[in-house]
Amino acid sequence: MTTSPRVPVAPGGALQAGALYAAITQVPAIPPIPPIPAHTSMSMTAFVIAAATLLLFPFVVALAIRIMRRPAAPAPALAPQWQGGPERLERLEQAVDTIALEVERISEGQRFLTKLLTDKSAAPVAVDRALVAGDEAAARNAAAPGGHHAVPGS
Repeated sequence: MTTSPRVPVAPGGALQAGALYAAITQVPAIPPIPPIPAHTSMSMTAFVIAAATLLLFPFVVALAIRIMRRPAAPAPALAPQWQGGPERLERLEQAVDTIALEVERISEGQRFLTKLLTDKSAAPVAVDRALVAGDEAAARNAAAPGGHHAVPGS
C-alpha cells in the first residue's frame, strides 16, 4: 500500500508554492523505450516479406489457375431493336439507291441548265420563258442551234 506524500498546508487551507512543486515532481517518470537495433529491424523485415511470400504464393497460383479454367462468357444477346438485322440492312440499301438516283437526276438537270446558260446561239428570253412555263422540250428547241427562237404564242 502506497501513501501519498505529506504536503504542508498554510493556515488558510492553501498549499504552499514549494510544497505544490514537490508534490508534482514526485510522480515517477516513465522509462524511455529502448531503440531497436538496425540489424534486428532489417532481419525482421526480410523475415516478414519471406513469410508473406511463402504463405500467399499458393493462393495466387490457385486463383490464376481458376481464372484460366473459367469458361468464356457467352456472347451477349442482341437487343430487341437489332434482331431484324438483315431486313434493316436491305431497307437501308434500297434507301441509299433511291437517294443516289435522285442525286443523279438533280445533277443531270444542273448540267442541262449549265449547257443552256453557256450556249451563245440560244435565245435567252425564249429559254427562260419556256423553263418558267415548265416546258423543257420547248426550252431545248429554243436552245438548240437551228431551232426556232420564238416562244409560241408571242
